[in-house]
Amino acid sequence: MTRYLENFFQGGDQIISLAAVFAVWIALSVIGGAIGGRERIRQIDHLIGWSVVSLILTGGGVLTRIPFTYLTIGAGVLALVSGSVLWRRGDGIGSKSWARLLILGLPFFALLSAMRGSQWDEFTDWLVIPRYLLETDAFPSHDNPYANANLLAYPYSWHFITYMASRLGSRFLENAGAISNVLLLFGFGLLTLRLIGRGLGRENLAHAPTWGLAALAGLSTTLFNPTFAQKVALTAYADTSSAVVTGTAVILGWLMVEALADGDPRLARRYAWQTGAVLLVLINLKQATLVLTVLVIGGIIITALREPRIKGSALATTLPAVIVPPLLIALVWRYHVATEIDAGELRIMAFADWHVALIPDIVGRMLLVLSKKGLYLAVITLVAILGLRGLVRSRSSFDRFALIAAAVVFGYNAFLLFAYVTTFGEFDALRAASYWRYNMHLGLVCVAFAAVGLTEIWRKRLAGR
Repeated sequence: MTRYLENFFQGGDQIISLAAVFAVWIALSVIGGAIGGRERIRQIDHLIGWSVVSLILTGGGVLTRIPFTYLTIGAGVLALVSGSVLWRRGDGIGSKSWARLLILGLPFFALLSAMRGSQWDEFTDWLVIPRYLLETDAFPSHDNPYANANLLAYPYSWHFITYMASRLGSRFLENAGAISNVLLLFGFGLLTLRLIGRGLGRENLAHAPTWGLAALAGLSTTLFNPTFAQKVALTAYADTSSAVVTGTAVILGWLMVEALADGDPRLARRYAWQTGAVLLVLINLKQATLVLTVLVIGGIIITALREPRIKGSALATTLPAVIVPPLLIALVWRYHVATEIDAGELRIMAFADWHVALIPDIVGRMLLVLSKKGLYLAVITLVAILGLRGLVRSRSSFDRFALIAAAVVFGYNAFLLFAYVTTFGEFDALRAASYWRYNMHLGLVCVAFAAVGLTEIWRKRLAGR
């Protein structure tokens, strides 16, 4: 028995890792909870708080010379003030569902707390850059080169998580990203459970679920997630966080459209600023998430314009709350890249170097990769069919969700084809390098699509039986 337990526990350092990462996400949740108000969606408190802290650290790191240690202390003070706000209004963070899901996941977290870096990109980017951030307390610049790191010009919201946890733990925590990824997946699972409750008319389902439903929430984003892969999700890679934030933005954008269709501008504005806050995080995760951000916004606009009950003026007054937050942080970061970072991101090649003649071969390789991922291929095929139906008609909530999901899923794959043709070298283009990993960014959009669709089928076809 002792030898078996040693598979989970190898030393006190594991406790430090778990405590530091959990403390970061609790602080972010407190900030998000204070800003969100009593009627907020509690399952995204941590994402709202993450958006606020990302803006503080990115803006402070670019526009001032304040070291990140002091910016992080400032974020900690904000968390304490936010906690006071929550206490005064008799509110809190989390829920019984979070408690049950975390208890069920304890063996998982015990394993994660003993993990170390193992993947190639972790040793060139996802672990190297936050270590430099910890050691230098500043962004890379002409005066502060990160000599041995790649992709310096990628945005830093994901790196901030490892940095803050390591600062709290008083040492560099290689496993902060892996632990955070699972927390993000669990949070999205609870959001999915909320979607199911909404569709069934049982809004409290996600707040106080049974143990079985809490387990279902966790399984929906791991075992039942068609793009879940251990070697990506349980590492410091930013692909899982990109998937979680993309899926959340799609859900919030859909809820905003639904509120506009129901003639509830107040609720629509609330969902709009939450969507904008989540998109602020999304656009600041990776270089390619700029495209995901644009696709989410585009999908929202197309879906709203297809709904005859939504007036153009109502949509126009709501959209700034969605667009301005991600645009603001993107402009700040692009200013820093333009003035201080000479390389470290993928760039479009000269037109003469584009692999136009290889497009049939690249498309064939992309289809071959998808053909080996049967469940995912089946889901995105349904997304395509039902999204097209949503474009032709807009009769139900599910039609509108399918249209937004289709815009994101197929717009992103079209962008990946464009990237292989215009950005990658010939060898990587012909093998569609990392194509499956890039599609992992869309996995939780598919999970949400399945949740909304199956709930619709249950409510209309099966509930009476």
